[in-house]
Amino acid sequence: MRSHALLPVVHNDAQPRIQGGGDGGDGTVIKTDEDVMKTEHWMKELWDEIKAREIWHVKLPGTHNSGVFSDANTIGVRNQALNIGGQLAGGIRAFDIRVTRNNSGTFVMHHSGNYPSDDSQYVEPALKQMKEFVSVHSYEIFVVRLSAGYLSNLEEKDYPALRAMVLKYLEPCLVPWDLAHSYTLENIKNEDKNIILISSVGKQREREALFWDDNDSILRDTWESYQSDFWPTPEEKINWLKPHIAKALTTPRSRFLWASSMIWTINLFDAAIQYANPKLCDWLLEWVIDPAHNAGMNIFGVDFFHVLDNRVVNTLVALNKVPIGRFLSRVGQPSRQYASGSE
Repeated sequence: MRSHALLPVVHNDAQPRIQGGGDGGDGTVIKTDEDVMKTEHWMKELWDEIKAREIWHVKLPGTHNSGVFSDANTIGVRNQALNIGGQLAGGIRAFDIRVTRNNSGTFVMHHSGNYPSDDSQYVEPALKQMKEFVSVHSYEIFVVRLSAGYLSNLEEKDYPALRAMVLKYLEPCLVPWDLAHSYTLENIKNEDKNIILISSVGKQREREALFWDDNDSILRDTWESYQSDFWPTPEEKINWLKPHIAKALTTPRSRFLWASSMIWTINLFDAAIQYANPKLCDWLLEWVIDPAHNAGMNIFGVDFFHVLDNRVVNTLVALNKVPIGRFLSRVGQPSRQYASGSE
C-alpha cells in the first residue's frame, strides 16, 4: 500500500515554517521533507514531541462516516474512498463508525440507513483491519467512536452482539476508562494499548471500563444540522464553518473535541476537494499560531481525507510539532488566564 509523505507547510515566502508557534511566541521551524515521515506511522516518528501529551492534546486527523467508503454507494451517500485499513495507513487516527443491520442481519456500516448490497462495508472486516494494524504499529494510538447513527435499524437488544464482536477483535488493545488515569500517549503505550473506544451502544458486563461513554464530559462534537442542509451554497457554508469551529476551539471542554469539518460529501459540488478540505488546512495554519486556539485543537473529522495528496493529514501531523506547553491544563482546555486574553 502506498504511504503518503508529508507535504511542506508553506507560507507566502515559500519557506516550510510556522511563525509564532513556539511557547512564548519565538517561532517554530517545522521540517517536512518528503522522506522524513510516512503517515502510516506518524505517531512513532513524532514520538519525542507528543509522547507526554494526553491524547486530547494531540492533533488527530479523523474521518466523518469512516465506514462509508465503498464505490457501490449511491451519490450523496459515500464519504470516504479507502477502507478502514487504508485510512489507518493514510494517517487517520479518529474513526466515526455507524452501524446498522442489513437484510440478513449482518452488522454493516452505513450513512443514514444507506449501505451497499455487497459485503464491502461489513463491520467485522473493519475490526480485523484495526487489529492487524495495531499488531505491527505499537506506537500508533487512535479513537473509535461507535454508534448506531441516524436512521439505523439497531435496537438496544442488538447492542450486546455488536459489543461482543468488537471485544472479539479489539479487547486486548482497548484503553480502559479511569477518571484518575493520565492518558498520555506514553502511558497508553506502556500498557500495550492502542484504541480508545467511545460508545453510544452501551457497555459489556464485566468489561464496562473498555467502553467510554459518548457524552459531553468525554467528547463534544461541533456538528450542526446546517452542515447537511442542501439549500445554502458551498461558499455560505464555508463562511459559517470557520467561526463555528474557531469558537469551539476556545470554549472550555472536558476532554475530546471532535471538530466536524465537512459540508455535504464530495459527490455534491465536489465539496471536500474544492471547499472544505483546502479551507480547513488554511484555517489550521492560522489557529495553530494562536495559543488559545492551538490548545483546543484535537480531532478534525473530514470527508475524503485523501484528496489533495492527503493534505489534511499532512498538515495536522506537522502541526503537532508546534508546542502547546504552559497553555494547557490537565483536563484538556486552555488555562483560564490565557483563554481570557490576559497574557
